[in-house]
Amino acid sequence: SIDTITLSGDERDFGRLNVKLCYVSSVEQIWITVLHCKDLSWPSSCGENPRISVKGILTLPKPVHFKSSAKEGCSDIEFMETFVFAIKLQSLQAVRLVFKIQTQTPRKKTIGECSLALRELSSEESSHWLDISPPSK
Repeated sequence: SIDTITLSGDERDFGRLNVKLCYVSSVEQIWITVLHCKDLSWPSSCGENPRISVKGILTLPKPVHFKSSAKEGCSDIEFMETFVFAIKLQSLQAVRLVFKIQTQTPRKKTIGECSLALRELSSEESSHWLDISPPSK
């Protein structure tokens, strides 16, 4: 029946993450800039204004992890942090870049995630708006 497609409360908008990517082939480096989170929402169990950070993972055979500093939770958080890794382009094009939005208070908890395939990675800087979805169980 038609009424089964209404969205449940769990599928509400969790916000979006804006990131910039660039590959500098002369030095074989990927530059990942976490710009900001928009329209972010979090479970009430995390409190009014939890500290929020973004954890990134390059899903290589040996995963590369990085994490932004924790910011005061609000619906629009600016991070403006760049992470640089020396990794060959061929390795990167086969993996995903996963972002986990985490609260720090009262304890570390992933409240949302999003990811991006790096197939299109190039020396042209690209900007991406990723929809944040609830963390997978």
